[in-house]
Amino acid sequence: MSLTEQLKKTPVRLGVFYLGLFIIAVALGMTLASYLVNRDLNSRLDRMVVEEYSLISSQYQSGNPSTLVAVLKSRIGFAKDLRDIYQLRDRDGKLIISNTSVKLTVTGLNRIHASNLDISEDVHYSILGGQVGSMSLWVGRSNEETNQIKSLLLEATAAMILVATSLVVAGTLILTNRFQSRLNTTRSLLYAVSQGKLDLRLPITDRSDDIDSISISVNKMLDELQATIAALDESSTNIAHDLRAPISRIFMDLDDALRKAERGDNVILELESAQNELGGITRTFDSLLRIARVEKRTRKNQFHKIDLSALLADLHDSYMPVAEAKSMHLLLEIQQSDSLNVIGDEGLLNQLIINLIENAFRYCPSGTTIRLGLRQVQNHAELRIADDGTGIPEDEREKVFQRLYRVERSRQVPGSGLGLSLVRAIATLHDGTVTLADAQPGLVVVLSASRPITAQQIRWLNDCMI
Repeated sequence: MSLTEQLKKTPVRLGVFYLGLFIIAVALGMTLASYLVNRDLNSRLDRMVVEEYSLISSQYQSGNPSTLVAVLKSRIGFAKDLRDIYQLRDRDGKLIISNTSVKLTVTGLNRIHASNLDISEDVHYSILGGQVGSMSLWVGRSNEETNQIKSLLLEATAAMILVATSLVVAGTLILTNRFQSRLNTTRSLLYAVSQGKLDLRLPITDRSDDIDSISISVNKMLDELQATIAALDESSTNIAHDLRAPISRIFMDLDDALRKAERGDNVILELESAQNELGGITRTFDSLLRIARVEKRTRKNQFHKIDLSALLADLHDSYMPVAEAKSMHLLLEIQQSDSLNVIGDEGLLNQLIINLIENAFRYCPSGTTIRLGLRQVQNHAELRIADDGTGIPEDEREKVFQRLYRVERSRQVPGSGLGLSLVRAIATLHDGTVTLADAQPGLVVVLSASRPITAQQIRWLNDCMI
């Protein structure tokens, strides 16, 4: 793999980026450290020169420089490497003693390069010159030790950068190989999924890192995709199953109409029958489109405060005559003494309840009691529609929410198999859930709607609702 391709990999780019930051940080840090160390060492050097000058000059006795000269001879004897400079001249400038051939003339504390002292080394000297009685004394010391410490700092910095670079390169290669291996696994799986193998899933490690998080999301997406395609296949099968019969009846009606037309007979009955069958097919597709529109709806700008208690009571009153006509009992059981308010689309919630009530009317026998219940449970409103009819087998209670799915024993009853699909779509839009349970006997539909609104929240919601 070429260097250009390697640099395109995220771990490599991150490694290079952080290595660059590290080198810059170390360079800046060592520059600052070198400056501070250099300043401190030069300050110490100056103090040492001043202390040495004071110590030597204190050996001078008025009119008798012999003790001073003896001290300087001793110092010069130990300063063969010219790390220290000493020079003493009389009042006429005549040299008394020195370990440098250059005549010193500076006064006070000065910093002089070695080349000005005929010394070939690349160092500086801190030199202090002044009067000792009638004589002139100079004492100096080189910054060779300072330079050595600075060299050590530079070598340590270079070694640190080298070690860090080696570690970063090694770590980057390890991470790149590991990342590339898991990326290749993901790429292979996605390719296999594109070829129709929807049962494959990405492996999840126990490291719980970012790749695991992405893998979990991808697996969840694949679960939903597999469920969606399975539902689509089921829907396609159900559509073919449920539309085959009406289409066959339409074909038979039109065939009978053609035969009668050839004989000159009246074909109105056959055409009306075909029209009714086409109307049923049209209503089925209208329902499918409506479910799709509800499922795709994300904006809730038409939501507003709804008195769910009043809505359920109105529907109870409206369907009482229907219940009586079918010899059924429709009961209203609202446990809240006050109105139970929710946020939602009134038309859709109205349609949801109507679908559940009409399903009970359609599939329950005469004499069935249907209960419309509403109560507040913790932080949500719970709507219950229960009957004591034949119910739905437990293994089919989730399937009936699929589009066009119908329990086998109910296929003789007119219907499209879309009512509960629409109910779940509306419940999901309202951040709610809908479940089916056994009423012993019969069926109970439990809808957990959005959070109820207290009286104190109504004004605030009216101000905030768009």
